[in-house]
Parts: sequence; structure tokens; C-alpha cells
Amino acid sequence: MTTMVAIPKLVIRDPPPTPTDRLASALLGLGPLGALLGALAGPGDDAKKAVRNLIQSLIDEGRRYAETPEGRRWVSILGDSPLVNRGWLIWSRANIDYHLRNAEPFEDGPITMLESALRELATAEIEEILTQISQVAAGIAATSQAEAAENR
Repeated sequence: MTTMVAIPKLVIRDPPPTPTDRLASALLGLGPLGALLGALAGPGDDAKKAVRNLIQSLIDEGRRYAETPEGRRWVSILGDSPLVNRGWLIWSRANIDYHLRNAEPFEDGPITMLESALRELATAEIEEILTQISQVAAGIAATSQAEAAENR
């Protein structure tokens, strides 16, 4: 007599993205302005990484600027500033350098991204952008409701 042994099967899947994750991803498809909004408003590790990369890009840009004649002038002006000293104290106490340790600056630099977003914002039809964001959000909400109903 043959005995059948049930072998357990372990299935591991990533959890489905949350509605907020989906919104952040969808915003990335709306051009430079959407990418900026997605980076700043998005949840989870991807958004945190994007914000860290943006901060690191700004730091790198500031260091390059500090090497120019105009930048050296500002370094000397701000060097003894109580405001800068307070900012450094908060930065150090919050251990920001630790959080930026694996950040990779943007290839084009933050100024390029910000300029593109601002240029797009200056010429864009705000109603169109708001409509696109609303449509994305409504689509995500409908998908989430359908998934919730399916899982009941």
C-alpha cells in the first residue's frame, strides 16, 4: 500500500500596491511636474529614496556652486551666520547624513528637474493637470474597491 504524503507548498508574493503607491506611480507618468509631485507625495521606500536623491542632488549642486567665485562669496557671508549654525545643529542632531548615505544624485541635477517642472507649471493648463490627477485617483479608487470586493 502506497501512502500519499502531502507536501506543503509555500507561495510568497509581494502584497499588492496600496492606492497611494499606485497614485505616486501614476504621477510619475505626468511629466516633470508629476515626477516631482510623485517623489514628494509618494509613500513607501520609493518615495523616500526619491526625496533622499533630491536632497543629495541639492547638496552636490551647492558644493559645486560653492567652488565658483559667487559661491565663495556666499560661503564667506553665510559662514558665521547664526541661522546656518542652527541649521547645521538640527541637521547633525537629526543625523540626516545617515539617511543620505546611499542616496544617488540625479543625473541631470535637481535644478534641471525643478526648472522643467516649473516651466511645465508655467505653461500648463491647471485644469488639465487637476483633471488628470483626479482621473488617476478615481481609477485607482475603483480598482481598490474592486479588489476589496473580490477578496471578501
